[in-house]
Amino acid sequence: MFSIFLRTIGLPILVYIPTILITTFTFLVVPLIVFKNMSATEAIKGSIDYVGKNFLVTAGLIVVGFICASLGAIACGIGILFTFPFYFAIQYTVYAHLTGDDDHNEIDAIGTE
Repeated sequence: MFSIFLRTIGLPILVYIPTILITTFTFLVVPLIVFKNMSATEAIKGSIDYVGKNFLVTAGLIVVGFICASLGAIACGIGILFTFPFYFAIQYTVYAHLTGDDDHNEIDAIGTE
């Protein structure tokens, strides 16, 4: 209802600001559920904590991923099959960097167990 009011008075940009903030702060919810076996509420809290520490970097990478995926959709529609996975690669890279999971190297671990 509030968004309809903002659109009628000519301020549609104010509708998008909460959407962008919610999307950015919940960017890591799925990786936290999958890789850290968190519940949904724990993952939302964890995502807000991780992203809050590096908000600008995370927001910038979301924009880059969205632009790449959009360019794939523009290129005859079939290009999205090749560029949309790039968005998920960015999501995992941000997750690994912010949580410190990128320190583990499988190649170095061979023969040590």
